[in-house]
Amino acid sequence: MDARPPPHLVVAACSDFATRGKRAPATEAGGALTRVAVICIFCLQRLHKEICMSRVVSMRLKEAEADRLLRLSRRLRRSVSETAALLVSEKLREEEFVLIEFRSSPLGRQPYVKGTSLAVWEVVLLARQLGMDARRAAEHLAWPEERVQAALTYAEAYPEEVEPLVDKAEAVTFDQLKRRLPWLERVSV
Repeated sequence: MDARPPPHLVVAACSDFATRGKRAPATEAGGALTRVAVICIFCLQRLHKEICMSRVVSMRLKEAEADRLLRLSRRLRRSVSETAALLVSEKLREEEFVLIEFRSSPLGRQPYVKGTSLAVWEVVLLARQLGMDARRAAEHLAWPEERVQAALTYAEAYPEEVEPLVDKAEAVTFDQLKRRLPWLERVSV
């Protein structure tokens, strides 16, 4: 009888492997305790796909567009491929969130509320200070409520992108700002 696993199974060994909360059987290998696990190759392929989450897509560009893409990639200090992927991703998000647009800023490429000078994180910062009330934030900004709601909806869809910026802004103290902007004065209303 053949002791090898079926071809769709892979045997993996590591120094501390656990499978679904249960330890795999321990074996002695050269005096060191080693855990051995049997992993289905189909599960391994699915895991690889989830980790990589990218697919090669080819496209043709006019010479002038390719030159513009190259210039932008240099300005962003990214590869042409990374820049193209970034632009496609941003455009797909703009199609999904029609009141959001991407622009370059000192912090890098950011989502802004279309037709305004405020980035999404700035609107969320204000909304937090007003209890996440879109109507009150819209009144404060003298905007239609839809603009504020668009920023909040985008932030909800991409919290890993927006929340760190809001948290960092909330953590800044008056004294820190005063060091950077010596003419700054505290005003009470």
